[in-house]
Amino acid sequence: DGDSQADGIDDWMVTVDEYDKILQSVYDRGYVLVDINDVWSESTDANGQPVMIRNTLYIPEGKKPLIFSYDDVNYYDYMLKDGFTYKLILGEDGLLWSYGLDPQGNEVISQDLDAVTILDKFVREHPDFSPFGAKGSLSLTGYQGILGYRTNTDTKVWNDELEANRLKECEAVKPIIAELKRTGWTFGSHTWGHINLSSSSLERVKADTKRWMDEVGSLVGPTPILYYPHGARPDGDDVQSTGPIFKYLQEQGFRVFASVGISSYSKIKTDICAVICDRLHPDGTTLRGSDKVIGWYSQFYDARDIIDLDVRPNRGVKWTPKSAS
Repeated sequence: DGDSQADGIDDWMVTVDEYDKILQSVYDRGYVLVDINDVWSESTDANGQPVMIRNTLYIPEGKKPLIFSYDDVNYYDYMLKDGFTYKLILGEDGLLWSYGLDPQGNEVISQDLDAVTILDKFVREHPDFSPFGAKGSLSLTGYQGILGYRTNTDTKVWNDELEANRLKECEAVKPIIAELKRTGWTFGSHTWGHINLSSSSLERVKADTKRWMDEVGSLVGPTPILYYPHGARPDGDDVQSTGPIFKYLQEQGFRVFASVGISSYSKIKTDICAVICDRLHPDGTTLRGSDKVIGWYSQFYDARDIIDLDVRPNRGVKWTPKSAS
């Protein structure tokens, strides 16, 4: 709608129609969902030192493993006036639904308007897409609560009434978390404050991690997965070195550290018990990208078939149309 969030939404989100097409495309191409926690595990080497190992995945013949991860599944305040879901809720049928308000203020309860409920519905209709029950990994911050529930504290302004409301929100989100876990969803940290780990001090990272553990980890449980905000690797470059921030985060129980890249890159570090990896990001920037960019995603879908140009603002595409290719 041209407000201050419009370009960011256009760059970093996909529409419902695009998401539906992406799901159908990866399903048609023989992918099946696997749990990121099943890919690597912790073991010991010949000297008894802890190391990460890559597990052997057994999947149906002819199928290919795929991991879905979703960043910032918190339903921030800025999203609520721009057509996003407000929160996840449990319906009378026991299933997860999304709750929101339309522009006129009317309640909208649906399973067709949010990434989580859409995938749940798709798997119910295509159970062979998730032969082991996996769905995706939800990457959570904490500064505005989680899953649409304001479970966060505010260190600037706080009182007994706000704390009571926060505790009510904590109780309200617990059955949502339980149902997500029961149906194959897992959780990872995206840091509490969505901080840039490449430019933050060790002291800031420690304070932020403690808040995440206290306010998010206490609700969703421990997780070995850390998704870097902005894709920014700590200590400058975790590929080349293991600095004090990476070491601290590993000591807090994180073992798989996920950035953003152009392929399903992964590396088991040899100097510390950890894995670093990259994720591809289906969004407006890559759907509009050059032929080279959309080529990175061609194993999953053809961006020219996915992008919803009738809905997105006319900011131009950089790829060659099919008729000219």
